[in-house]
Amino acid sequence: MQRRKKIVVSSFGINTGGGLTLLTDLCKSNHFIKKILLDYRLKKNKKFKKIKKVFISKNYFIALIIFIKEIYKCQKNDIFLCYNNIPPLIKPKCKTVLFLQNAFFVSDIKIKLKLSDKLKLYLLKSIFYFCLSNVNIIYVQNLFLKKKIIQILKKKKLTNIKVYKLILLTKKLKNRIINKKKKFPSINKKKYNFLYPASFSIHKNYDNLIKSFKYNSSKNIKLYLTLSNEDFNSLKIKHDLKKDHLYKINNLGLLSEKDLENFYKKCNLIFPSFLESFGLPLYEAYSYNSQIIASDRNFVNENFKNVIKFNPSNPVSITKAVNFAIKKKVNNNVLKVNSKLILSNNDFLKKII
Repeated sequence: MQRRKKIVVSSFGINTGGGLTLLTDLCKSNHFIKKILLDYRLKKNKKFKKIKKVFISKNYFIALIIFIKEIYKCQKNDIFLCYNNIPPLIKPKCKTVLFLQNAFFVSDIKIKLKLSDKLKLYLLKSIFYFCLSNVNIIYVQNLFLKKKIIQILKKKKLTNIKVYKLILLTKKLKNRIINKKKKFPSINKKKYNFLYPASFSIHKNYDNLIKSFKYNSSKNIKLYLTLSNEDFNSLKIKHDLKKDHLYKINNLGLLSEKDLENFYKKCNLIFPSFLESFGLPLYEAYSYNSQIIASDRNFVNENFKNVIKFNPSNPVSITKAVNFAIKKKVNNNVLKVNSKLILSNNDFLKKII
C-alpha cells in the first residue's frame, strides 16, 4: 500500500543562497510531500518539476490570500511545514512545524538597511511574533536561536510549543561530514585562495571583506566571489575597484553545485557574515577539508573549534586573520556538533511525520 503524501511545505521567499540549496534537496524527498508553496521567482527552476506546487505571487496582498487559502485546504492528518520562517497566519487543522532559518527575526543586531528592507523586515517580524501561537513545534540550528525563541514563547505564555536544535544539511553533505576521516591536512596548495560563496545581502558583509582584500599587501592572494554580474558590478563601482584590484578580487558568477565543489577543494573559506542561523558554507568547507576563516560570532563558535576568527566589523582584523591563515601549514578545524543532531532533509521529514 502506497504511503499517503501528507506534508505541505511553505517555502515562498526562498529563492537563493543556502535556503534554496536546502529546499532543492528537500524536494528530492517528494514521497513525503503533498504540495509545496513556492516563490514566484522559481517558476523557471527545473529542479521542482516532479512535485505538486503553488507559486506565491510577488504582490503581498495576493500572496497573503493564496497563503491563507492553502492553509484552509490542509486536512487534519496533514503536516504543515513552515520552511521559510513564516508561521501560518491562521491556525491550521493539522500539526504545524516551523523550521527557523532566519536569525534576523529574533536578533537585536543593528545593520544599516534600506527603508524598503526595513519595512519588509518589520512586517515579517510582526507576522512572526503575532502568529507563533499557530505553531506546534519549532526547529532551530543553534543554541542562541533556541534560547531567544524560548524567551519569546515564555513572554507570550506559549510554553506548550516545543523548541529543538538540529543541523539540517543536504543528504550528500551530511554523508561527507559523517564519513569524513579525522585528519589535519596540509593547506599549502590552497593557502593563497579564499572563497566566499554567499548571496548579496547586507548582513553578508561584502563591504568590509572587499576593503580588507583591496588593501592586502600580499601579491599572490586571491578572493573568489559567487555573485551575479549585476551585484558584482555594484561592488566594483562602490569600492572603486581598478584593474590591479580585480587581479586579487575575482567574481566566478553563479556556480553549479559541481563547480562550487571544485572551488572548495582548492580554496580556503572566508566567511565574514554578521549574522546567520547556521551558515551552510561553513559545513561545506569543513567537509572538503578547507581551512575556515570566519567571524567571531555564535554561529561559528558554537559548532566549530580551531577556526581562525576575526572581528567582522573591522577590515584590519579580517586582513590579519587572512595573513595568519596563509602562514599556517595545517588545517585543524574540528566540528563540535553531536552527529545525532545532524540530519538530512529526508531524515527531518521522517522525524516530523
